[in-house]
Amino acid sequence: MATNSKKPRGAGKQFQPGTSGNPTGRPKKTPEEQELIDMCRMKSRAALDVVEQIMLRGASERTRLAAALAVIERAYGKPRQEIDANVSGQIQTITRRIIDLHSGEDLA
Repeated sequence: MATNSKKPRGAGKQFQPGTSGNPTGRPKKTPEEQELIDMCRMKSRAALDVVEQIMLRGASERTRLAAALAVIERAYGKPRQEIDANVSGQIQTITRRIIDLHSGEDLA
Protein backbone atom coordinates (compact mmCIF):
# COMPACT_ATOMS: atom_id res chain seq x y z
CA MET A 1 0.00 0.00 0.00
CA ALA A 2 1.41 3.39 -0.97
CA THR A 3 1.78 5.90 1.80
CA ASN A 4 0.33 9.32 1.40
CA SER A 5 2.80 12.07 2.30
CA LYS A 6 -0.03 14.49 3.04
CA LYS A 7 -1.91 14.29 6.29
CA PRO A 8 -5.67 13.81 5.97
CA ARG A 9 -7.48 17.04 6.65
CA GLY A 10 -10.50 17.45 8.89
CA ALA A 11 -13.95 18.61 7.84
CA GLY A 12 -13.93 22.12 6.45
CA LYS A 13 -10.21 22.04 5.60
CA GLN A 14 -10.32 20.23 2.29
CA PHE A 15 -8.71 22.93 0.13
CA GLN A 16 -5.82 25.30 0.54
CA PRO A 17 -6.83 28.96 0.99
CA GLY A 18 -7.40 30.57 -2.39
CA THR A 19 -7.78 27.22 -4.16
CA SER A 20 -11.15 26.34 -5.65
CA GLY A 21 -12.64 22.91 -5.15
CA ASN A 22 -14.04 23.16 -8.66
CA PRO A 23 -11.47 25.05 -10.73
CA THR A 24 -13.20 24.41 -14.06
CA GLY A 25 -16.54 25.70 -12.77
CA ARG A 26 -20.00 24.41 -13.51
CA PRO A 27 -20.19 22.28 -16.67
CA LYS A 28 -21.51 24.17 -19.68
CA LYS A 29 -24.98 23.27 -20.93
CA THR A 30 -25.20 21.44 -24.21
CA PRO A 31 -26.92 23.28 -27.07
CA GLU A 32 -29.89 20.91 -26.65
CA GLU A 33 -30.20 21.68 -22.93
CA GLN A 34 -30.04 25.42 -23.58
CA GLU A 35 -32.63 25.13 -26.36
CA LEU A 36 -35.01 23.29 -24.00
CA ILE A 37 -34.53 25.95 -21.32
CA ASP A 38 -35.19 28.73 -23.83
CA MET A 39 -38.33 27.00 -25.15
CA CYS A 40 -39.67 26.50 -21.62
CA ARG A 41 -39.01 30.14 -20.77
CA MET A 42 -40.93 31.22 -23.86
CA LYS A 43 -43.92 29.17 -22.66
CA SER A 44 -43.72 30.20 -19.01
CA ARG A 45 -46.24 33.05 -19.34
CA ALA A 46 -48.79 30.69 -20.92
CA ALA A 47 -48.10 28.11 -18.21
CA LEU A 48 -48.62 30.71 -15.51
CA ASP A 49 -51.91 31.68 -17.18
CA VAL A 50 -53.04 28.04 -16.97
CA VAL A 51 -52.09 27.84 -13.29
CA GLU A 52 -53.92 31.11 -12.68
CA GLN A 53 -57.07 29.79 -14.36
CA ILE A 54 -56.95 26.65 -12.22
CA MET A 55 -56.37 28.78 -9.14
CA LEU A 56 -59.40 30.97 -9.93
CA ARG A 57 -61.79 28.47 -11.49
CA GLY A 58 -60.62 25.00 -10.44
CA ALA A 59 -63.26 22.36 -9.80
CA SER A 60 -62.20 21.73 -6.21
CA GLU A 61 -60.63 23.64 -3.36
CA ARG A 62 -57.70 21.22 -3.41
CA THR A 63 -56.76 22.05 -7.02
CA ARG A 64 -57.25 25.79 -6.46
CA LEU A 65 -55.06 25.66 -3.34
CA ALA A 66 -52.34 23.66 -5.14
CA ALA A 67 -52.29 26.18 -7.99
CA ALA A 68 -52.17 29.13 -5.58
CA LEU A 69 -49.29 27.55 -3.66
CA ALA A 70 -47.42 26.91 -6.91
CA VAL A 71 -47.65 30.60 -7.78
CA ILE A 72 -46.61 31.77 -4.31
CA GLU A 73 -43.69 29.30 -4.06
CA ARG A 74 -42.32 30.37 -7.41
CA ALA A 75 -42.60 34.02 -6.46
CA TYR A 76 -41.24 33.82 -2.90
CA GLY A 77 -39.82 30.31 -2.43
CA LYS A 78 -41.08 27.60 -0.12
CA PRO A 79 -41.52 28.59 3.51
CA ARG A 80 -38.86 27.42 5.94
CA GLN A 81 -39.84 24.65 8.31
CA GLU A 82 -39.02 25.38 11.92
CA ILE A 83 -37.27 22.61 13.84
CA ASP A 84 -37.85 22.02 17.53
CA ALA A 85 -34.51 22.59 19.25
CA ASN A 86 -35.64 20.69 22.37
CA VAL A 87 -35.09 17.30 20.76
CA SER A 88 -32.04 16.34 22.83
CA GLY A 89 -34.13 15.80 25.97
CA GLN A 90 -36.50 13.56 24.05
CA ILE A 91 -33.61 11.56 22.62
CA GLN A 92 -32.14 11.08 26.10
CA THR A 93 -35.52 9.85 27.40
CA ILE A 94 -35.90 7.40 24.52
CA THR A 95 -32.31 6.19 24.96
CA ARG A 96 -32.92 5.55 28.68
CA ARG A 97 -36.06 3.57 27.87
CA ILE A 98 -34.20 1.45 25.32
CA ILE A 99 -31.43 0.75 27.83
CA ASP A 100 -34.03 -0.14 30.45
CA LEU A 101 -35.72 -2.53 28.02
CA HIS A 102 -32.45 -4.27 27.21
CA SER A 103 -31.48 -4.54 30.86
CA GLY A 104 -34.85 -6.12 31.72
CA GLU A 105 -36.11 -3.33 34.00
CA ASP A 106 -39.81 -2.60 34.12
CA LEU A 107 -40.77 0.75 32.58
CA ALA A 108 -43.95 1.15 34.62
